[in-house]
Amino acid sequence: MIGSEVWRCLHDALTRGEPAMLLIVTEASGSTAGAPGFKMAVTATGRLAGTIGGGGVEAELVDLARRRLAGPEPRASFERRVHRSDSEHASGQLCGGEQTVWLRPCGRADRPALEALLRMAESGEPGTLAIGEDALRVTPGADARGIAASDPGTAIAAETVPGSAVDPGGDAAAGAAYREVFGPAGRVYLCGGGHVSLALSRVLAALDFHITVLDDRPEVATLAANEWARAKVIVPFGEAGSRIPDGPDVYAIICTPSHRADEEVLRQLAGRPLRYLGMLGSRRKVAEILARLRRDGYTDKALGRLRAPIGVQIGSRTPAEIAVSIAAEMIAVRREPIVPSSSWAS
Repeated sequence: MIGSEVWRCLHDALTRGEPAMLLIVTEASGSTAGAPGFKMAVTATGRLAGTIGGGGVEAELVDLARRRLAGPEPRASFERRVHRSDSEHASGQLCGGEQTVWLRPCGRADRPALEALLRMAESGEPGTLAIGEDALRVTPGADARGIAASDPGTAIAAETVPGSAVDPGGDAAAGAAYREVFGPAGRVYLCGGGHVSLALSRVLAALDFHITVLDDRPEVATLAANEWARAKVIVPFGEAGSRIPDGPDVYAIICTPSHRADEEVLRQLAGRPLRYLGMLGSRRKVAEILARLRRDGYTDKALGRLRAPIGVQIGSRTPAEIAVSIAAEMIAVRREPIVPSSSWAS
């Protein structure tokens, strides 16, 4: 879950009885480093987690949060910064955008929601987060307001809290200042637990993907060393496809220890409605496997969504370099509009 390190920082501080502040970007336009949904935790002892975009604006607002936390009753506020020199809210930056950051003190009433967020981050369960002046509220599952988000973790609404200092005439119970759909950035199934799989798991975990590794070799050292995978499934590669669900948030990567097993897995996944399907291998290997599948009746439409050789072409050689190239391609796919599943089938 995007922001889980922020929730951990806030929860740990409140558990110790330490004052803490949540900084969250509620609005942004133009060229600005902090997009809606960027969030940061600041504690009274100086611990930081997350980011609201970095640079001078972040440093200024972190300092403001620390000064407020040092007082007897930390105050909340919406802070608008305009990245132009001719504005009364000038940030000192010249990129031309603007953003609004909500500084919100956190208290004991927020602990149950923070605990729920951390549990759901561990399990990969999606939900909706609503943040008001009085408390954080977490709703598991689909967004109750019916607002769709193409990229979980981004803001789906950034609204002024009715009844707050920003809207003094409203009803404080009418709504929240900020809402977002949250959940993993995608569910990744790595078919193969070798060196590339291990390196890729490390990179994708930092990008908030929920990772499952499938392999038929329980004794592989790299599989045992993979601390970033949320699940490790020992299964014959001939049955791996049955362990991978369909869906617009599912990414499948074929990186088994043999060409035969790669082909075996691809035969199960080709043409299925997945967000991303990639296979590791040289151009020659890929061409030979695809030629055999076409002879066996797989259509160009079924095979057309396969990304192989996998990854952005950056001349990568080592497992770490290959992992970076694959992750870059996955990020690009994640930013693309979702293609209707009716157009994916063979």
